[in-house]
Amino acid sequence: MSGAICDTEHAFARTRRMVQSDRDLQQTLIYSGRVGNRIRIDYRESSGSYARPAFSNEAEYDLSTSNEIAYRGARIKVIQANNQKIRYIILANFNSR
Repeated sequence: MSGAICDTEHAFARTRRMVQSDRDLQQTLIYSGRVGNRIRIDYRESSGSYARPAFSNEAEYDLSTSNEIAYRGARIKVIQANNQKIRYIILANFNSR
């Protein structure tokens, strides 16, 4: 026999789950609003309980130039934005580099 045999009356399902360790890098883009044609995006990264300080940065993007924004490998197409909310499509995430 080449594989394991399950000899039981109960059904099972094999699932894959993403495991996050204390050292995994957490990257976040936070929408901070719009003034005219410019939007502000805050970037934050942290590493769980790993002994490394959190990092943050602010960036402004001019939507009259392009409706696509990029930061550290993440690319987003802005569909609509006002001072309270943003609608967007994710073109690439941080891990797409």
